[in-house]
Amino acid sequence: MSTPVLDHPVPGAPAPAAAEPVDAGPVMAPEAAAVASGVPRRSITGVVELSRSHWLHRVRASDGDVVVKQGRASLLAGGRTLDHETYVYRLSTWLTPLREVLPEVRLVDEANQVVVLAALDPIEWHRLPDAAAVGGAVGRVHVATADVPVPFGTNDGVLVLGTAAGTDLLLHGEGRRLADELRADERVARFLDAARETVAPGCLVHGDLKWDNVLVAPAPAAGVRLVDWELSGRGDPAWDVASWLAHAVALGDRVGDTATGFVRAYAAVTGEEHAFWARVARQCPARAVHLALEAAEGGGDPAPLVAIAKDLADRADEVTEVLAGWAAS
Repeated sequence: MSTPVLDHPVPGAPAPAAAEPVDAGPVMAPEAAAVASGVPRRSITGVVELSRSHWLHRVRASDGDVVVKQGRASLLAGGRTLDHETYVYRLSTWLTPLREVLPEVRLVDEANQVVVLAALDPIEWHRLPDAAAVGGAVGRVHVATADVPVPFGTNDGVLVLGTAAGTDLLLHGEGRRLADELRADERVARFLDAARETVAPGCLVHGDLKWDNVLVAPAPAAGVRLVDWELSGRGDPAWDVASWLAHAVALGDRVGDTATGFVRAYAAVTGEEHAFWARVARQCPARAVHLALEAAEGGGDPAPLVAIAKDLADRADEVTEVLAGWAAS
């Protein structure tokens, strides 16, 4: 699962400390959370830690592995909660189109910030599932949640990077340095402003859609599953599509074409027309900036992603027509 770096702090939350607080460990032992979700204690054979931000453990069991995700105290103190994610998993218990694109939910404990899911193996980058399956799945979630009340907005914080609110983004080190550099770049500021002006919230959106957050369930319930809903909320469906496409451009030829099939399948489900694809084209550069900030935070080189963002912004009208053409074909 990916590590989001653009979470807004919740109202009234304390500012992040200069030094990262020391975490005592998860609120619940992973084995205890697994047992609470229905895994027989006698079947547990081991625990593997997978944490990158919040606590994440795979509990191995002869009756089937589960994944336990828990809020990390230092992140919760800075406002990076699992509230959005627990809401999505709770919502899925009665909303079938959403439940069908998630791993099996075993336990949701909002008070303790704990989620237990049936474990699925990560995708294999040399053998990716069909991107059309992801596009169709995302489209079905967007359609099914258009009239569902979602009590919070999605986290598309990069859109406010050039505004006063942009200084509240939880970035550190190289991520903060890059944010300051981009904030001072008039070209970047213009296309972020243009993207922000197009936003039209209309449904539940994932908020961080990319291959890293896609898993595949085996038969008999085969299909793609979407994970890591920390940035989810009510937002513009165009942001999810732009997120996927920006990641596809960033990956380039390394994984083949993962854009065309996605767009065609999404359009077949949603029926979106030209105006929607124009919004997508203007939000794509902003999402590429988000990926650049993630790269900087993680110690990677953000320069190629910044270049992609600027190129996408320069060709927004052309990209619109390409996307609309794919959608209509």
